[in-house]
Amino acid sequence: MQRMIAVDYLRVVLAGFVVVAHSGLARQSIRDAGEAGLVWLALGNSVLRVAVPVFTLIAGWFLAGVMRRGGLSGWA
Repeated sequence: MQRMIAVDYLRVVLAGFVVVAHSGLARQSIRDAGEAGLVWLALGNSVLRVAVPVFTLIAGWFLAGVMRRGGLSGWA
């Protein structure tokens, strides 16, 4: 299987989303913005919550490829 660099870039961006979502930094700075910040908080929170499901889909996709080749015992 050939390595796809675009998937690696996506994983780096998603890892950044997870860090920002768990740090609380974005939430605090948006709350300081007042009423307009509430809209950005809702939008930002929605975008950041995409990271974990997409990580799961990527891992499942790679796992399916390993299982198709019959290499699960060597991989695990």
